[in-house]
Amino acid sequence: MCEGFGVIVTKDGRYLWIEPDSSGNVSHSDVLRRAGIKDNDKLFTRMFVRVEIPTWKIGSFRFDEDSTLPGWVDEDAVKTYCNKLLKRVAPAWAEYNKVKGTALAEYEKVKGTAWAEYNKVMYTLAEYNKVMDTAWAEYNKVMDTAWAEYNKVMYTLAEYKKVRDTALAEYEKVKGTAWAEYNKVMYTLAEYKKVRDTALAEYEKVKGTAWAEYNKVMDTAWAEMVEKLSSIEGYVKE
Repeated sequence: MCEGFGVIVTKDGRYLWIEPDSSGNVSHSDVLRRAGIKDNDKLFTRMFVRVEIPTWKIGSFRFDEDSTLPGWVDEDAVKTYCNKLLKRVAPAWAEYNKVKGTALAEYEKVKGTAWAEYNKVMYTLAEYNKVMDTAWAEYNKVMDTAWAEYNKVMYTLAEYKKVRDTALAEYEKVKGTAWAEYNKVMYTLAEYKKVRDTALAEYEKVKGTAWAEYNKVMDTAWAEMVEKLSSIEGYVKE
């Protein structure tokens, strides 16, 4: 795998290359495929050599070959030409990366805002749970008190016969009120879930739109970069 800017130098003097991938690497294999050139099958009589410039600076120039270069290669001449070629290609790649950085920052900004809005709604859930727990505890407290009071009345049989119905009615009344209060809180949960689901859907919608916008910008920038590069000698079209 070629690192950085890569060139195929042929024995007949051609310098072939293509646009880099998103990581800034030019694939030697893709250059050969586009140019319709078969890979070398003979070590010392091969018809082309691979060059790579990992940092996109001529100081990192090297031949991407495992063994001795074939005799027809003039190393200084190849390096000089690749330096001239690099000076024409690098600005277009730098401009693309500039657009990419700006577009990605904007996407992250929009996504971050949407996520913050979603978390704001989720904070409400935590608050709801606190209220629900308190309400449930209050309900149980009322129920325990009411049941104790009912049992107290039941303890005296004679009194029970007189006031049983009244005590039981009071218990049912207290229980009904407490249960209604609990259900009121539970209704709030249903409302919260509606708000939460809406907020999450809105977040996904905003994120999706932002991502689509980012890709739109990047596609345009990529097309413009390829158009610039295709006008430079040696570029191999798909």
